Amino acid sequence: ELYAYGTVKAAPENVLTELARIHDLNAIWQKFLDIYSSASMRKISPGTIPVLMYHRVSDAPIATKHRTFVTKKNFKKHLRFFALRGLQSITFQDYLAFSSGDIPLQEFPRKPFILTFDDGYEDNCRNMLPLAQKYGYRGVMFLLGDFSARGNFWDAGEDAEANRLMTTEQKRAFVDDGWEMGAPTLPHP
Repeated sequence: ELYAYGTVKAAPENVLTELARIHDLNAIWQKFLDIYSSASMRKISPGTIPVLMYHRVSDAPIATKHRTFVTKKNFKKHLRFFALRGLQSITFQDYLAFSSGDIPLQEFPRKPFILTFDDGYEDNCRNMLPLAQKYGYRGVMFLLGDFSARGNFWDAGEDAEANRLMTTEQKRAFVDDGWEMGAPTLPHP
């Protein structure tokens, strides 16, 4: 029995060879896998995944222009709220690992959320990381790409200490705890 493809006739054992000659089977297979993983992720997580963005976790309120902080006391309340409702933190890399099959889909959290912090303020290491560890949360830290910067003054206020950025060792503590790292910019505009 012969199969026709356009004007080319091929025996069954040559069908794949002929298709491979005409089409890039690897590209077709990758497209199929992308569609399958996207459909699988929509099945297990049909809604949106909340992405929460924080900057500083200060000991007390800070007098700054934009007030991009939460106090340590209030951040602890946030984490307790999430925990009592059964929310589980994931990172963007975790999501990709689930969608690619590197982590089994049955392990995907029922109530996922992504916890993010911008700029890498020193108080993140001192105040936030111990609280996140206590509740079993980790997230994504967006650090300035310029590691020589010692402070971030785009939201300068009266408290210069509040603008201090983490040291390399403090950043490493987040990596060691399973946090994902990203960079929004080299310096902060």
